[in-house]
Amino acid sequence: MAEAKVSMVVTAIPNPEQAEDMKAYLSQVVPILKGHGGEIITRGKADKAIVGEVNFAMVLLMNFPSTEAIETAFASAEYQKIVPHRDRGFKKMDVVVLADL
Repeated sequence: MAEAKVSMVVTAIPNPEQAEDMKAYLSQVVPILKGHGGEIITRGKADKAIVGEVNFAMVLLMNFPSTEAIETAFASAEYQKIVPHRDRGFKKMDVVVLADL
């Protein structure tokens, strides 16, 4: 049986001292993820918390055909080339695959 579509959530806190690296990462990462079957659901800046607190500044939500597609995208040589931009351009980044409840 084929795995159902899965969602990926990315939350991040930019490093304002390395804005050029952040811009370089952002300009390259979405095409890489789309090349592995990713479809953007939404992306944006955190506005405010209704309950609890916001502990990130940016969010990206995407659907993929499988968890393997997400893992393959992040393991790809193309993605690995932009990891230095990610590491300098963001203070923190979390990438999470969602599971059904």
